[in-house]
Amino acid sequence: MTDSASVVLPAWPPAFSEDQLRALASASTDYALAHGLVYRPVAVTSFQGRKVPTDSVIHAPFSLLPSPFPRSLFERAHGAADRKQEESQSRGHSLAALYAHLYARVTLDHDFLERVIGANVAKVDEFQGKLWEIYLQVRKEQQEALQAGTPLSIGQRLHLGLFRSDYLLHAPDDDPDQAESSVGSRRNLELKQVEFNTISASFGSLSSRVSELHRHTHTATTAFWGAADELRSAERTLPSNKALQTLAGGLAAAHRAYIEAQQGSATEAPAVLFVVQPEERNAFDQRWLEYELSSTHQIRVLRATFDELSSAASPAGSQTQGGASLQGEARKLFVRLPGFSAANGGRGVEISVVYLRAGYGPDDYPEHGTAWDVRHMLERSAAIKCPTVALQLAGAKKVQQVLAEPGVLEKFLLEAPASSDDRTSHVRFTSQDVDLLRSTFSGLWPLDNRSDLGREGIRLARAEPERFVLKPQREGGGNNVYRRDIPEFLDKLPVGGEEGYILMEIIKPPKGVGNYLMRAGASNEEGPKLARDVISELGVYSTALFGPGSEPEPAVKSSQRLGHELEMVHEGYGGYLLRTKGRDSDEGGVAVGYSVIDSIVLV
Repeated sequence: MTDSASVVLPAWPPAFSEDQLRALASASTDYALAHGLVYRPVAVTSFQGRKVPTDSVIHAPFSLLPSPFPRSLFERAHGAADRKQEESQSRGHSLAALYAHLYARVTLDHDFLERVIGANVAKVDEFQGKLWEIYLQVRKEQQEALQAGTPLSIGQRLHLGLFRSDYLLHAPDDDPDQAESSVGSRRNLELKQVEFNTISASFGSLSSRVSELHRHTHTATTAFWGAADELRSAERTLPSNKALQTLAGGLAAAHRAYIEAQQGSATEAPAVLFVVQPEERNAFDQRWLEYELSSTHQIRVLRATFDELSSAASPAGSQTQGGASLQGEARKLFVRLPGFSAANGGRGVEISVVYLRAGYGPDDYPEHGTAWDVRHMLERSAAIKCPTVALQLAGAKKVQQVLAEPGVLEKFLLEAPASSDDRTSHVRFTSQDVDLLRSTFSGLWPLDNRSDLGREGIRLARAEPERFVLKPQREGGGNNVYRRDIPEFLDKLPVGGEEGYILMEIIKPPKGVGNYLMRAGASNEEGPKLARDVISELGVYSTALFGPGSEPEPAVKSSQRLGHELEMVHEGYGGYLLRTKGRDSDEGGVAVGYSVIDSIVLV
């Protein structure tokens, strides 16, 4: 099985008059501002220094129209939006389900993480090394507890993943040096994975808002004035986007699992903690998750930065790191913030789930700050973490590269131990599933002088750099090195520094599809900008609450007791992000200004 499709992409965007464009831009801007499709403005200088204003907003960047995307490839990645779960399973697993299970199993495999991260990346990348150090320290504590006969708390046993797998369309037959358009003629297109995000997978909320925006303007303009056949039927061609509900559902499932595990010992109204960055302009993408948890699941949310968790006053005598503290032998996590410090007799609010929207890069851990200490304390706590350090490490680019090596997918999906537990035995994967996953891999190489594959990677990076992108173990956009810049960049690295990177063959998206782009905060006078050749990156959301399966027998060696068959407590699928940018930009991040948020019209 492959994920290729023979597709005729339409000429895009359809033609509009100037009056129609102005009307569409004005209506879209008002809808965005009225429905929370917004950012905070850029930081301004005041007597307090540079601050992001908190009393005004601008609209987030969005496309004026949805962009065409092959239906068969979308449904292979996402699953059909109108298909029942059992029907979907009978027709084969979606890529969303395959990747969620794959990375869950990677997270639980200590030997694999030791080989790929501990013995490799952690030695040459200081940030990954610090994460690895925390992982080992907490794992050692857990092993000692098991040896002493102390059961692990649910927050020490379960991992919560709010995932996003990012893909580009790949036109394997196109010549990247030719300007020939891909529209209007039949092309063989494939899905190729860009990366798999295991921490702070953002824009689920705002992407849902953009899908709703395009459905609204479709209705308000009577199918965009009939300008394109592809836009005539919203129900048939504009897929629903349940990203907000899927992500909130994962957090709610973890919260419920925590409450149930307490067996009545939880304090009144435990909360979910969002760990956020200071001066966050994309706060409303997070706020919509908070509001969904409150209105649909009756779960309250607290927000705090690493500094706020380390600087507020804490009860005397507690195992504390500032405003957050671990209390009792169970190491329950309590947070004391302004307005909440008097809760539970001054202990603060008990935390059920820690959701990290910060902590994914070195900038979140200043050299002389306490963020690393706070992260370590959160990892030790009884709260369920999204993600755990192990799950964050599993999302490293090096793991992505190793998974593409021969036999590795088979090890995780075809050779996984069977279980008699109903929760672990109902999912079985086939060689066709493995083939489908492998079909999404671009060419991937390590960079080292210890292996034939690593030496070949170094040779290719220097001899044929125009074919490749160099990727570090980083999230957040703006970190990659492209094409002709690669050899000079490698020359400047210290000895062995190249081992902190992977080499990836550049994906070749189809050419000639355009769209109208509304940059963040663009006024009606500025209007939309026509980009005649755009690239759209599809991100597919999924959630997984998982841990090792049934408790091992006491005779099992302690080194083996934290890596058993997978127990999937909750899994959720549904929702997508489409980011669209001009072809002249290599990077794709919305938050760093390269892309706009888009939605899909299926073709």
